Amino acid sequence: MIDTSAFKEFIVNVNTTSKLNELLADAAEAETTAFASTAKHFSHSIKGKVSDSFAQIVGKIESQHKLPQHQEERSKFFEGLKDYLQKLPRINLELAFNPTDKFINKMSRFLEGDAGNSPILDIKVKPNILAGTTIEKDGVYRDYSYATKLDQVLKQKYSGGDK
Repeated sequence: MIDTSAFKEFIVNVNTTSKLNELLADAAEAETTAFASTAKHFSHSIKGKVSDSFAQIVGKIESQHKLPQHQEERSKFFEGLKDYLQKLPRINLELAFNPTDKFINKMSRFLEGDAGNSPILDIKVKPNILAGTTIEKDGVYRDYSYATKLDQVLKQKYSGGDK
């Protein structure tokens, strides 16, 4: 039986699609390496093949005896990690600017309550929205962009609604 409690260790700093894709690539590499490695400490086998942060987390869960010792079970652990990562909640955001890590972290914390847990943000930069954001989650779309508000004002003004 795989101890899935360790999966949360991997997602502590993952809040964007690009970071998630990097983590998925690391998990795929670890899954492949799991069959070939007979080393006593698996974390040593993956160094240089995965990101340093991924290797550190593997070393940590290995020292806590949460990583299976047997090659096939270890491979299934990383397969399970990939499945877990694919099921994380996602929120699509459109922003008028390229966000900093600080902004992404704040937005992630702000949206966390709505998603039930830390969502993965799929961020698209669209300067034509001028300011604000559009948010889409589970097929529900919300437009908080300045472009939409400006368009509404201009339509009202030039359609004779504001005389």
